[in-house]
Amino acid sequence: MNENPGFISVTDENNNKIEIQVIFGFEIPEYKKSYVVYTTECQSPQEEINVNISEYDNNTYEIKSIPEDELDFVMESYNNAKSMILETE
Repeated sequence: MNENPGFISVTDENNNKIEIQVIFGFEIPEYKKSYVVYTTECQSPQEEINVNISEYDNNTYEIKSIPEDELDFVMESYNNAKSMILETE
């Protein structure tokens, strides 16, 4: 069971179990992959947070680094999704 509410346990590329707090996720149909935007730290709403983006497997709960050749497109998709979320607030 997670010690931090709102966090989930995942496995990284080195087979380490880590807890992440998911901010949001998105899919890129062209790559047939899912991605997750997350933080690994507990922060209050007033603090700046460092976010990470990783490829995410919904079945195995594994996160992986984004391949270099996909990075620009993933960042563009992330920025578009972030803009849409901020517009609804």
